[in-house]
Amino acid sequence: IPNHRRAHHRADIGAFDDGRWKDMNKEDRVKAFEMRCDGKTWAQIAALLNYDETTVRDDLYSVITRHKHYARVIYPAIAAHIARHYMGSIERFAVYMQVSPHRLRRVLVNGDFPSEKLVEKVTRATGLTREEAFFVGVDM
Repeated sequence: IPNHRRAHHRADIGAFDDGRWKDMNKEDRVKAFEMRCDGKTWAQIAALLNYDETTVRDDLYSVITRHKHYARVIYPAIAAHIARHYMGSIERFAVYMQVSPHRLRRVLVNGDFPSEKLVEKVTRATGLTREEAFFVGVDM
């Protein structure tokens, strides 16, 4: 395994107990940015926050240089929630709700009919009512 990838296979740094890779949370991201502004190296920041050095560097760069064009969610209230809490990522929202990102994208972007189970998960995750969450702003 090349050196720059070796740490990705270690379960004790930057990974969940089951070995899946984890993203930095918002609180750690802010701490990391402050440390970087104070002159700390990527390795020092990673050690202090218990992430892999590559994770810290890539995560901060992605936040600063984000130019991704996220798919347009057709439900304004859900779109606002995803933008506010999941950095605009339907995939991150899906992971949080433990649903298929593909299925969620089909519902939120393509307008596929959501199952009752999905509606329940979305309303629970967002704190919105069914009517607020799935209102598109026009009468059909």
